[in-house]
Amino acid sequence: MSTLYQQLLDAGVSVDHHESDLYCAVTDASTKLIQEYYSVPERKSYKRATVFVDAITGKPWYSVPFAYDPFWDKK
Repeated sequence: MSTLYQQLLDAGVSVDHHESDLYCAVTDASTKLIQEYYSVPERKSYKRATVFVDAITGKPWYSVPFAYDPFWDKK
């Protein structure tokens, strides 16, 4: 199964990051994927995604802790 990061890319969702935290635009597709991501029993205790408003565009984005794959690929 592909990672949340890869699924968001495949769905055409805009993504960004800060260190290991994954940011993605709030869309119907991203909301569905994030809900599925946290529905896995092993992730029930994970710190949940939060929503913030982009300072430039004024649009909402998700912040998903520790989900930016390229950060971990370098470790």
